[in-house]
Amino acid sequence: MSIPFPRLLPALLLLLLLVPVPPLAAQGEAGASEETKRRYRDCMHLARTDPIEGEKAAEAWIAEGGGGPAEHCRGVVDATLGRYEQAAERFAALADSIPESEQRARLLGQSGQAWMLAGDLDTAYEQQTRAVTLRPDDPDLLVDRSLILASQERYWEAVDDLNRVLDLRPQSPEALIFRAASYRLLGVLELAGDDIERALVLVPDHPEALLERGLLAAELGDPEAARRDLEKVVELAPDSPAAEVARRRLAALPAG
Repeated sequence: MSIPFPRLLPALLLLLLLVPVPPLAAQGEAGASEETKRRYRDCMHLARTDPIEGEKAAEAWIAEGGGGPAEHCRGVVDATLGRYEQAAERFAALADSIPESEQRARLLGQSGQAWMLAGDLDTAYEQQTRAVTLRPDDPDLLVDRSLILASQERYWEAVDDLNRVLDLRPQSPEALIFRAASYRLLGVLELAGDDIERALVLVPDHPEALLERGLLAAELGDPEAARRDLEKVVELAPDSPAAEVARRRLAALPAG
């Protein structure tokens, strides 16, 4: 029984979507006022922690002419509330309203993430590729695209993006974990094992790394090793998506 890592992606991508895009606080200005920066921080905090109030704050700011920062905050509210298509469209419109820049690439990347959460993988890939085209050596954008590719079961292409990430950022445990998962799903189990051991050297007791090692052990016919790692995942992060996958795989292991 093989469990693909895309089951973890909704939680992972939502975390990425909730990250501010700092240059938005200065959109169209040589430097944003302290009041604009403060209002953006406050709005983003509400968007993440109390999205109903965040929606009110963002709409009021938009009505007052808050521009890009207010629109971005409103998009994050939509993402937090699960309105992924609306969030994706808002991020894309905001990206298309500004010149080519790091800021534009980040917004296109967030649009791609939101489209993925909305279930439209083709549009997600299109937007993420637009972002990567603007910044081809940006490790974060490449990781994000690799997750979309993996969700499309285009695992070798995901590996290609992750290879580039690891060229740029050799000590990235996340890239190693995601590449290990792709290799496992491709049946290249030795390379999967190498990557996951590298990740665990970098970050011992990383729940997603332990999950991946447990899944790999199950694939290799070692239920005892699989059980140890999967139980550790549940112990370390009981409320996480990784723990949910671990519990399902534990239930499928032969009785020991």
